[in-house]
Amino acid sequence: RELFLISLVDLIVSTAVTFILIAAGLGVLSLAIGRVAAQAVSSTLQFMAARVRPRFGLDRTRWRAVLAFSLPIAGANLFTWILLNVDNVVIARLAGATALGFYVLGFNIANWPMSALSQMVRSIAMPYVSRVKDSAGALPMLTSVIWAMALPAGVTLAALADPLVHVIYGAKWAPSVPVLAALGLYGSLRVIFDLFAAYLYALGRSRGVLWLQVLTIVVLTTGMILMTTRHGIVGAAWVHVGASVIFILPGYLGIIRATGVRLGALARACLRPTLATVPACLAALAACHLISAPVIALLVGGAGAVAVYLAVMGRWLLARVRQVRGPKAG
Repeated sequence: RELFLISLVDLIVSTAVTFILIAAGLGVLSLAIGRVAAQAVSSTLQFMAARVRPRFGLDRTRWRAVLAFSLPIAGANLFTWILLNVDNVVIARLAGATALGFYVLGFNIANWPMSALSQMVRSIAMPYVSRVKDSAGALPMLTSVIWAMALPAGVTLAALADPLVHVIYGAKWAPSVPVLAALGLYGSLRVIFDLFAAYLYALGRSRGVLWLQVLTIVVLTTGMILMTTRHGIVGAAWVHVGASVIFILPGYLGIIRATGVRLGALARACLRPTLATVPACLAALAACHLISAPVIALLVGGAGAVAVYLAVMGRWLLARVRQVRGPKAG
């Protein structure tokens, strides 16, 4: 609850400061100042919520353990940033700046689920896993809830790619449509990867995440060069999907399996959200094919997908959320 409220204040402060400074004529600098102001407020509120007064200094009895735990996490985060930008470098060099612009637009939209859910996942997953009695047993339930939100969001964005791009950005950005259509599943998987990483961090197994990121950079860079040369930005988009499904997901599953997580239980927990996403996606696709007006297709397709999904999953989601809240600290 406290983390949610702090995130809400962060959003309000960032938005308010940014718009005020834009109105004052500061231009793009307003974005940077708004972000810094919101970070300062949210950091202060976190200390207040934790009832901790920050003191600067070095505790020599703890720094070795802290570095041993945190350096692999810092390295993994650095390589994550590289992973999110290596495609931009490859596309800019091989396909040009215009193609890069179309690709980045589709990539950013596909990552809306990640942007919306990642803050919640990162803020809640680590303390949750650290406090439950059986973290390995709790992970499948937590994964199913996150997957039930991330998968339909990403897949629906992909299904509504054409009217979405036309309505929000205009017809001149149409080359971004196939990129978004390809990257929908990737955006959903990124949320789950964040959850798995947080789970492993909570158990002190950050080195496995680091090595997985290093290997992924090699695989992704090689695939990007080959596919961008042959198939342009759409090929680059499919490299992300292929690397996620064929390499990154099995890599995370192998690491978390070593912690005692039963992969069969994990698969069963995610089966129903996966199946329920199919009719929701079909509803969105039907609206796109039957309705020619982009605005109406977007509204009808989005509402139809949400209605179909909630009709199938509404009670299930409520029950799972209650179960996730049930485990007590060990």
